[in-house]
Amino acid sequence: MRRVAVAAFAIACAALPLRSTAAQTPVSIPVYGLPGAFAAVDASGTATIDDAAAGRLRFVPVANFTLPASAAYLRQAIVWVRIPNDGLRFDRTFAVETSFDVNAATLYAAKAGGGWTATDFGMSVPYAQRPIQRLVPTARVPEAAPGPLFLRLAYERSSPRLLLVNDAAIAAEEVEERAQEPAQEFFLGVFVTLALTNLALFTFARSYLYVLYSFAMMLAAANTGTVGYPLAWKWFWPALAPPHFLTYQLLGGLAVTAIVFLTSELLSVRDFWPRVDRFVRAFAAVAFLNGVASALWYASLRAGPATFDELIRLAQFVPFVALIACGIQAWRLRNPNAPFVVIGYACQTIGIGLYISNIWVVGGETHAAIFVALGLSTDGLLLFGALAARLQQTQREAVVHARLAAEQRLLASTDGLTGVANRRAYDEALAREWERAARDGSEISLIIFDVDFFKRYNDTYGHVAGDLCLQHVAKAAQSCLRRPGDLFARYGGEEFVALLPQTSAAAAFEIAEAMCAAVKRLHIEHSASSLGIVSISAGVAAATARPFAEMTLARAADAALYRAKESGRNRAASLQRLGSDQPIEPALH
Repeated sequence: MRRVAVAAFAIACAALPLRSTAAQTPVSIPVYGLPGAFAAVDASGTATIDDAAAGRLRFVPVANFTLPASAAYLRQAIVWVRIPNDGLRFDRTFAVETSFDVNAATLYAAKAGGGWTATDFGMSVPYAQRPIQRLVPTARVPEAAPGPLFLRLAYERSSPRLLLVNDAAIAAEEVEERAQEPAQEFFLGVFVTLALTNLALFTFARSYLYVLYSFAMMLAAANTGTVGYPLAWKWFWPALAPPHFLTYQLLGGLAVTAIVFLTSELLSVRDFWPRVDRFVRAFAAVAFLNGVASALWYASLRAGPATFDELIRLAQFVPFVALIACGIQAWRLRNPNAPFVVIGYACQTIGIGLYISNIWVVGGETHAAIFVALGLSTDGLLLFGALAARLQQTQREAVVHARLAAEQRLLASTDGLTGVANRRAYDEALAREWERAARDGSEISLIIFDVDFFKRYNDTYGHVAGDLCLQHVAKAAQSCLRRPGDLFARYGGEEFVALLPQTSAAAAFEIAEAMCAAVKRLHIEHSASSLGIVSISAGVAAATARPFAEMTLARAADAALYRAKESGRNRAASLQRLGSDQPIEPALH
């Protein structure tokens, strides 16, 4: 697959000289219904209607006229067209129509008493102010205009199309334009819906990919509604003049950058082809910078070398070719997002191919924008599917990670021998409950106990038996706790603790006695004990958590435990309730 990527790059680079040659190849102006028309190039861009009428421009028949090589991607060409009225009937039933490529167009018609009537009708004219309110720039020919007509055309993208149409043709084309509007509305709705949906998903998933996708879809909507088929200026801003064509380069550069970065992340290209990933991102950055430069420094770029135009096209073309190769490789590596990306790019390529065939083969652009919008919307839906698949995968991974983290936390806070909480969990719970008791002013109690003569038990019965003994003792003692908030933990060796929030000293002492009784009921043989069975001794302490540190409570319970042992073992002992100025005095119960 590395060879595939290299081949894709080679093909893209090979396209550079081909397109440069194409840009330098003279292109004629398609003129329909205007026999005898002549055209001339205004190289300086300063010629006036008087210059054109006086023959100061070099007019040649339109059939022999070709655009100069300077009329390239970023270079505005000014062309004058002279239309003689010999043998033609120019009256109110006729109009001159041009194409979306014409940024500025002016129709000049001679007045009967001298002078000229100028009618502006290019794309720079707001929709509400156009002589004939159509998306396609159209100007009506004045009735019985004497002398020839002159057209001044300023355009950048390609050759302008000129057509002499009558009212019936205009009406038919308006019907066709209205028939296309639902399709454009649908595509705009698709892009906007996908963008808003992913913004909503971002509030849950918190992944920048959803913002990047929403940004790309909004740019696609902007391109569809303003560049491909400029309905937005009719629907939303009829009183505003559309921005210069090259400002759309900013939209294109941003769209390329967003889609390339999104696709690179979905395919995880850096994991298997890190160099290709850096290469693709670099080209996407070039496309973005081109958009910014085109929008801000149009005049300077227009005067630049012709090869700069082709570098811009290459910067926008190469990343997609490379990403298709990356998508195929990711598909081979079983990336779940790869099928969505590859099929989406294939649909987008088909849409662009249909657009080109409709323009170049069929010879018109009636439905051309719909093909591109169809390809882009299909690609957008499939990329949305890739993001949905990624979200599902992320959720599954999050569930697995959460389960593993919970298990690790449980293992980290559980004693491996007895299965109860360990010393670490006890220390954390004591600090937490002490702080809570200090806020509430409530009482907190602690029980500490250990197994009587446990060292003798190990020496007599062995460590395996000693481990089993601790397990049984822990289970019996833990069963005496009454509330879910109580914590039972192994303190170390044969010592155990019970932390009892919001529990009085008397209630804690009852629990301690119940633990002693529960262990005795096990009747575990202990020949080295005076009782002949395993027993425990417990110390109980309680305090109101205001003037004391939590370790004071532990020391008090430990003191009570030693008091119980000194008193004969197999019993519980308690301290008086600890207060702000009370001494810690052990007292047997």
